[in-house]
Amino acid sequence: HCRSVVNSKMSNFISVFFSNIVIYHRNKSNILKLIEANEPLKLGEIHHAMPNESINTIKKDLQYLLAQNEIEALGVGKGTVYAAAK
Repeated sequence: HCRSVVNSKMSNFISVFFSNIVIYHRNKSNILKLIEANEPLKLGEIHHAMPNESINTIKKDLQYLLAQNEIEALGVGKGTVYAAAK
């Protein structure tokens, strides 16, 4: 009985883990498509287009896209805009 409970919990964990990875990848993909179609965009404009995502999640996704050289950040601070990498 204990083994089946552990297997069930592990199965649920794996299911949630992989669904979160898919959602995380989809968010980055959606941000990249949004930037490519409307560049340049500010953080607030991206958040306005994706109101169900928190600002912090969008910031993390932007940092990932920057690290992968898929987008560029132009400017500094509140004036920063994001564009597709050339």
